[in-house]
Amino acid sequence: MKLPKKVQPGEPVKAEDFNDLLDFVKSLEIKSGPGYLPRRSPGGTALNLLRKGGGGGDAGAPPSFRMRSVRRGTGDDSDVFYVKIEAGYVTNGNPRDPGPIRTYNMVYVEGVGEEGSDVPLDAEEAPEIAMSAGEFLYLKTELDDTGQVKADVEVYTYVSSDGDIEGTHYIPEAPEMGGATDGEHYRKILELESLPVDTGEPPKVRAIQWYEGDVELSPYVWQAAHPNGSGVGPYHQYEEADGVHEFRSHKEIYGHLVEWDGAYQIEHNFDAENMDPGSLNGASSAEVYREKAETEAEGLTTKAEFRKLTQGTDDARQEFRLIKSATELKSREMT
Repeated sequence: MKLPKKVQPGEPVKAEDFNDLLDFVKSLEIKSGPGYLPRRSPGGTALNLLRKGGGGGDAGAPPSFRMRSVRRGTGDDSDVFYVKIEAGYVTNGNPRDPGPIRTYNMVYVEGVGEEGSDVPLDAEEAPEIAMSAGEFLYLKTELDDTGQVKADVEVYTYVSSDGDIEGTHYIPEAPEMGGATDGEHYRKILELESLPVDTGEPPKVRAIQWYEGDVELSPYVWQAAHPNGSGVGPYHQYEEADGVHEFRSHKEIYGHLVEWDGAYQIEHNFDAENMDPGSLNGASSAEVYREKAETEAEGLTTKAEFRKLTQGTDDARQEFRLIKSATELKSREMT
């Protein structure tokens, strides 16, 4: 920061030098940041040190978004209550971003500044929020499809007579459906409960604090993958009506075993063997099933192999005839 040059008694003070001095003093102003908020008053500036995870400071500072004051308007505004709340952040982590663990978003009050500008809660003169008896104060922000506060979108206070606004909260959906649901996120902070009054009397309210402390959004990314990098996908579909992710089942059938190794893989094993001739009423039997080859030279293949039955090409060796039908294969001894 540029500082003006020192002057001797009697020398004129240039406007440029005076402006440089003002800019330097302004640069010394303490700005709010992660973990602390400045509170300014005619007596000076105090720092509110925030606890880990948000909320009030360990040095006795009030928690974020706690009501500081409320006043009733006068004249035509006698039914309006002007509320001030402590400054605070809406924070959120980004599981896709290798950068900072959390981002901090200061809350603004819309249109209450000069020429209708938005004013942050940590402004030197805390902004007032106009409310009526029976209304609720929310924090409102817009989330993108990863559950993050949208870029270039501020977090605002929002006043409504509806005490049950839920908004569209972040819902991780199926990967092929684009990741997630974006929408508006609301957090109810304060209520001005209407109290009974006599006819003609101005309204009376009681403030109810619904929430205090920094608001932490914790989005997460729904992901699925084959850890070994291969395999047929077990994932089936996302049922939007009931919010259930459906997966295919692995079913055993005759000669086909399905086993889970307790880790990443489900194993499918083919089970076959040559039966003991003793189970065939003592008759001798050729081995039809061939054990899996281990090398290409031995005829390595991904399929289970069986030997063919043949009746031979030489008439002198045709000891049986093969009869093939739609459902079975028979052999008959030739005489």
